[in-house]
Amino acid sequence: MGNPQWSQDSEYLYVSGFDNDELVRIRRADGKSETMVDLKTANPNSLDCHSLTVASNGELWLACPVAYGDIYALDVSLPRVIQTPRRSH
Repeated sequence: MGNPQWSQDSEYLYVSGFDNDELVRIRRADGKSETMVDLKTANPNSLDCHSLTVASNGELWLACPVAYGDIYALDVSLPRVIQTPRRSH
């Protein structure tokens, strides 16, 4: 069983590798569980998916390394820079 992680609101517990290499979400109130992701098919090119993290916005992050190298993704929002025209003398 992987490292359990609580949701931001503490209503759900996320566990990877709990049953048949699945990512499972367990509701705290009644213990009801539901499969979120089959880790064997999350990325067909990966060796293994692991290292579950629940981000502050509720997104689930998994590490799925591939045999021939890692794939990187980066989402960036940069502030818009406004340049004022220079005055010529």
